Amino acid sequence: MKTTSQIGLTMYIEAGERTHRNLASWLLSLFHTSQENVRCVMGYIVNLTVILDAIFSTTAGNVTENAILKVMGTHVRSGRRNDIHRDIRSFVTETFSIRFAIPEKDLVLEKIVSLIGLYCSPPNT
Repeated sequence: MKTTSQIGLTMYIEAGERTHRNLASWLLSLFHTSQENVRCVMGYIVNLTVILDAIFSTTAGNVTENAILKVMGTHVRSGRRNDIHRDIRSFVTETFSIRFAIPEKDLVLEKIVSLIGLYCSPPNT
């Protein structure tokens, strides 16, 4: 059974409102002031993006289940997942301790974009 947040996210995406600022605003309004929820959402977005980047940069368009499993295993074994989560924990703890509430939406979005840039491979030129 889907949770309310899963149903809301599905409806949100199906509605076609996919700009990153709208998504960040919606996510932050949904999860109110919980540091744990902000960490989870940030981790999900960054890890998913890093894994998808690795899948598409290593498979040359020939995506298979084995290729996906290999990339995910490499991601976990490399320690990058732990590094990402450490960076997110540090950011959220520091930001919440300063603000005593959920930080401004743009701070979270900027950190997500920054982490994706840090952990994804640069595009080939």
